[in-house]
Amino acid sequence: LLVSEQEEEYISNTLMKTINKLKKDKEQIAKDFEQEEECLTNDLSRKLMQLRQEKRELEETLESEQLSQVQHLQKKILKLEAEVVRKQEALTELQKRKKYRLRLCVDTTA
Repeated sequence: LLVSEQEEEYISNTLMKTINKLKKDKEQIAKDFEQEEECLTNDLSRKLMQLRQEKRELEETLESEQLSQVQHLQKKILKLEAEVVRKQEALTELQKRKKYRLRLCVDTTA
């Protein structure tokens, strides 16, 4: 009877130690998991912030390039408009000279 009580106590103690070790292991696994999750979250947050910054920089670069192109095209348009005006003036002058020459020819023949 005494041996069986000792055996029961030994088994009970062994089981309690095993249970306690498993609880500690479970707690450590939970802590490790939480730390890993936090590291991953922080890493992803940093990457997201970096991507947002890159996006802002790309948007600013694009906007700047578009503005530059618009300004270049506006200058080109102004030059072309000025050229059209000069050519219209030259054409008008040529038409006046032609009319004047025709009048001279008509006057000299008449």
